[in-house]
Order: sequence, then C-alpha cells, then structure tokens
Amino acid sequence: MSESFDKVQELQQILWRVFQRINLYTRKFLSEQGLTMARFIVLQDVNENHPTTMGDIQKRLGMAPATLTGLVDGLVEAGLINRWRKESDRRSVYLAPNPKGQELCRQVFEYRAFILREAVAQGDSLNLDALNENLMALLNGLNVIIRTKGKCRDGADLEGPCC
Repeated sequence: MSESFDKVQELQQILWRVFQRINLYTRKFLSEQGLTMARFIVLQDVNENHPTTMGDIQKRLGMAPATLTGLVDGLVEAGLINRWRKESDRRSVYLAPNPKGQELCRQVFEYRAFILREAVAQGDSLNLDALNENLMALLNGLNVIIRTKGKCRDGADLEGPCC
C-alpha cells in the first residue's frame, strides 16, 4: 500500500471517530428533548429543504417509504413539522418545519457547536482556519465526484447513501 492510501485510510478513521463522538453528544441532547437521532435527521432535512416532499426526502436520505412515514408521523405528532397535500396534486405529501421545529434545529446546532468549541479548546496546536479550509476542500472534492460520476460502485445514485 502507498503512503498516500494509508493517510487517506487514517483520515477516514479519524472523521468516522469525530462524527461518532459528535453524534453521541447529539443523541444525548435529543433524548432530553424526547427525540431520536433518526427523527432529527429527517427534521434537519426538512428544515434545510422546505417545503419538500416525502419523495424528495426519500431520495436525499435513502430511506424506505414506510420508515420515513413513521418518522414523519412522530415529528408531526411532536409539533415539529407541518404536513399537507396540495389540491392540485393530491399524490404528493409536502412537509415544512414549523417555528418549534426550526428552533429545535437551531438549539441542536448550537449545542454541537458548543461541544466542538470545547474540543477545539483542548487542542493546543489546532489551527481552526486551516482545518476548516481543508475540510471544505474535501467537501468540494466529494461534490465534484457526485456531479461528475453520479453513481456509486454498486450503481446506486450518489444522492442517497453510498457504498
């Protein structure tokens, strides 16, 4: 194996561990709000893409229709999102966050930012500007792959979860 491949493998492991730990804190925060991580993922998607349809969320998140319906039902019952059908197209179900759902998303991201600030404060030599710049370059590279290749190795669209 090349040194470059080893470095990329190391990066993948580090990113996975960082996300795992951030999500651990997020799950704890969400449980105090009576919400699961799966429901929050849907709420976050609706908050970022509203108004949106159930079909569009299924594509973006790669969820089965029945799974998504159950999660959305819980979000509607919790008073975090609104669900409706248009008279002109009764087949599509539309979703948008209400103020309570938007506020919860804001609180979660504020909490996650607090955790990251605490973690950054622990690293004496961490250059946050350089880290942000490098992560943005990585994100841009992934976006190029999605736009140019459009498919995973297994043939699935890159819009949803990938191999």
